[in-house]
Amino acid sequence: MTDTAATAPPVATREGATTRLVRFLGRSPIHVVLGVVGLIWLVPTIGLFITSFRPRSDIQSTGWWESLLSFRFTIDNYVEVITGQGGMGQAFLNSLLIAIPSTVLPLVIGALAAYALCWTSLPHKDAMFMAVVAFMLVPVQVAFIPVLKLFAPTGLLTGFVPIWLAH
Repeated sequence: MTDTAATAPPVATREGATTRLVRFLGRSPIHVVLGVVGLIWLVPTIGLFITSFRPRSDIQSTGWWESLLSFRFTIDNYVEVITGQGGMGQAFLNSLLIAIPSTVLPLVIGALAAYALCWTSLPHKDAMFMAVVAFMLVPVQVAFIPVLKLFAPTGLLTGFVPIWLAH
């Protein structure tokens, strides 16, 4: 009888707690420096955010960091911007009325087209897919003039629907 010794696969050794602690402490200075840099990077943004809630008189007389000691915050600035004569409230609503359908409509049409392209047996299916990929390389600005000429005879030049369809 021949004695064939089966070789066992190498056992993965678990590193000890000391090794993990040394590795963590070795990386800690890097993490601390990156955290400090991140906080310094955020200071202007935090200052703008705090200033947006301060009254105009405080903004003109003191720095934003002084407001951390005296809590005089208000939302009047936001109310003035949204309801003021600048029309930001209507502009924001228009942005939503354009952005949401202009995103959802192409997603639905694209999903239906992708389903048809994947699960049906169409002739020249690979060529159609390559054409779709090739058209994705064309910047959208190149299509503006042809789309305008296409929409002009139909009267689709004003309103939200032409914007939705152009996307």
